[in-house]
Amino acid sequence: MNNFGKELRELREETGVSLRAFAEKMGVSPTYISKIERGEFNPPAAKVIAKIAIELGKDPDLMALRAGKTPEWILTMLRENPKSCIDALRGIASQGNKQ
Repeated sequence: MNNFGKELRELREETGVSLRAFAEKMGVSPTYISKIERGEFNPPAAKVIAKIAIELGKDPDLMALRAGKTPEWILTMLRENPKSCIDALRGIASQGNKQ
């Protein structure tokens, strides 16, 4: 089971919503959600993950990143301001190395 699927199942179960009810809220089949949770399907697109995260009361950007997806606004920032973004990330990384 991939980490995203496991996390999705745990979060869904913590909210007390059934697989069928959750799938209905997401507009997909219960089988689709079940296969994601079991790691049979890769995590969905970042936009779908955002919808899932909002439904579960979680941060959409963090959930997407944990699923290996990059939110579109981050990609846009990287494309429009590559040097600034890289410099900022390098600064953060170097601060982490000092701790």
